[in-house]
Amino acid sequence: MKQFLAISLVLMFCCVSVAIGEDIFFEDFESGDGGLIGSLDWEWGEFAWVGGNCYSDFYPPPSAYSGSKMWATKLNICYSDLGNNDGYDTCTNGNPSDDSILDFTVDLTGYADATLTFYEWIDVFLNWDWAEVYVNGNVVLQHCGTGFVAPTDWVQQTVDLTPYVGDVAVIEFHLMTSTVVNHAGWYIDDIYIFSGGAAPTPTPTPVVSPTPEPPTATPTSDCINHGDVTLDGTITAGDAQLAFQIALGSVMPTYEEECAADCN
Repeated sequence: MKQFLAISLVLMFCCVSVAIGEDIFFEDFESGDGGLIGSLDWEWGEFAWVGGNCYSDFYPPPSAYSGSKMWATKLNICYSDLGNNDGYDTCTNGNPSDDSILDFTVDLTGYADATLTFYEWIDVFLNWDWAEVYVNGNVVLQHCGTGFVAPTDWVQQTVDLTPYVGDVAVIEFHLMTSTVVNHAGWYIDDIYIFSGGAAPTPTPTPVVSPTPEPPTATPTSDCINHGDVTLDGTITAGDAQLAFQIALGSVMPTYEEECAADCN
């Protein structure tokens, strides 16, 4: 009976909570580049802004979002004016292959859903320059048009990857730039991909451990006094009551009491 109650409590506590997130990919880029590959302006390393190569006002971040390392379109100077955009405010990338591209691959087979989050600081010369995130060749996030607004903080972006589960997903960050004006650039930190829940730090579901069995008493004498559970020399209703409590496990008997209560 006690075992049944303990198991029931375990089932009750472990099954009430919703499913927590399962980590698929996480990188804060402190110990390495995370396996990401960057072309043209993209660089990984320690952020220590020195300036240079800037042809306008610029607004770099005060630091990496976490730690001291991250990916950026030029870590410590302004990005290059490559002239690989497609005109003013078109928001149409005619030739994605000549962009500054940061990419990585993640295996989403075996998952029912997936979500991508990352932190960005973006200081690019809108509407001439713009940035895009691709998944398997599809644009899923775009910074283009609307005019330039100076960044003031790191922003967490979220992308639903569920349409790409069951396959390998190629995720790419593209930056296109004009030929004259440039700013500080696009900075990426703390990329996280998870399935089944949104908690970056999952909280374990509380589980009630089974009630331990009482320790077996060490015999101190021969087993005598059958029926005289109270060990007072007589057999009364009090002996029956104590025997019942011992059987339920509500009291911890001495060896002599347990022996006397075992009328078999």
